[in-house]
Amino acid sequence: MNILPRVLFKHFLAGLAVLLSLASTTSYGAPMERVEFVDVDINGVAVGTVFEIGASDCPAEPDLDQIVVSVGTYNAALGGLDAVINMVAKVYPTTDQS
Repeated sequence: MNILPRVLFKHFLAGLAVLLSLASTTSYGAPMERVEFVDVDINGVAVGTVFEIGASDCPAEPDLDQIVVSVGTYNAALGGLDAVINMVAKVYPTTDQS
């Protein structure tokens, strides 16, 4: 699947939790035998999954989802670097084929 990196912040440490608000117009209406969602990481540190529940199949208006990243996780992920937010689309077969 595609990886969509975005450099959003330059070396700024967080003093409060960081809220990532994400929008997408991609199809998440997977057939029953697949599960589609997006994993999000900051500089390779996993921070959550979005569009796993309630996302639409090619919506006219973007689907919205959020991740709250704790101060400790965010600051550790920076490690003195820019914050590169990676969104990795995933498609997995379900285990139940009944």
